[in-house]
Amino acid sequence: MPASIFMALFQKTGKELLIFQWNKLFSDKDKQANIMCFSATASFTAGGLLLATGTASIAKSKEPSQLAFASIPFLFSLQQFTEGFLWLNFKYGYFQGWEQALTIIFILFAQMIWPVFIPLSFLLLEKHKVRKRVPQSFTLLGILMSLYILVCLFIYPVQSEVGQYHIYYKVSYPDL
Repeated sequence: MPASIFMALFQKTGKELLIFQWNKLFSDKDKQANIMCFSATASFTAGGLLLATGTASIAKSKEPSQLAFASIPFLFSLQQFTEGFLWLNFKYGYFQGWEQALTIIFILFAQMIWPVFIPLSFLLLEKHKVRKRVPQSFTLLGILMSLYILVCLFIYPVQSEVGQYHIYYKVSYPDL
């Protein structure tokens, strides 16, 4: 079985270490009922906590090179707030006119901003010239991928819908 279907639950009892398989802990019916249920409340709560964490991280940054890395939680909070508004739209229809824009904003974060911003933040932190090559490579790869996604967002439709306790972001652009 693939490692992704295992969840190790460790409990120390004397010298023993108990490990359980996730798929043996619950029946299929229980698994479906206990799947993480995300919601507007969860998205806004996560967004608020990330906003506070990001604000504190930015305030504690001592050097300009630390700002990009410190701002990751702040930016992630914006992504979470965007998803929270999508949840409100799906549940109550509050933001029907904004659904497409909110979907695109979420996809911009997930598929364009993060692939560039994360390696770039590590690149800015790294002082050693030789070790900078790895984040430089990933930043370049992220830029190329983001440019492809940007072009695809203008050409191919994207949409979001709720299914099985989470939002599906449907993108119909071709794989590379």
